[in-house]
Amino acid sequence: MQRLLLDRLGAGRQPRARGPRLGELPALLGQITVNWAVDENFQWDLPDGSGRFYIPDLVFIHSDATTVEEERAAIVLIVEVTSPTSPDTVLNDRTTKPAQYAKAGVPLYLLVDQELGKWVLHGLAAGWQRYQIVADGAYSEDILLPVPLEFIIPTADWPRWRA
Repeated sequence: MQRLLLDRLGAGRQPRARGPRLGELPALLGQITVNWAVDENFQWDLPDGSGRFYIPDLVFIHSDATTVEEERAAIVLIVEVTSPTSPDTVLNDRTTKPAQYAKAGVPLYLLVDQELGKWVLHGLAAGWQRYQIVADGAYSEDILLPVPLEFIIPTADWPRWRA
């Protein structure tokens, strides 16, 4: 069994309007025939020792991790959903965060871009500290998550954000 750590809206964030809401994801995950548990407010500390951290929208972790250090090492996928009303957050989700996650060795990063109505799955090749695009698509195109997750996230019902 693997564990899904979920931050519904994150610390201090406003609910996202007119896009795939994180509050809807537990229902989506309930439709997937994979055994996941849910926890809230996962804090991902930057590996630079600065004390800064991110609270990702979703974090998939192997279930055998029991300490903070083990959890960090057992992360399989981090998901970020952009907030189009916050240009700084969108920039961070598209550029800053993937660079930090890749540098820390997080194997997969999924960006759900509400503003563009698209998603991009990034993967870390062995020995690299930069992501490469594994797959991308528009809302309505399913997201096939690779090993070790191996399930599909349907996006057909994800509405496009409108300003």
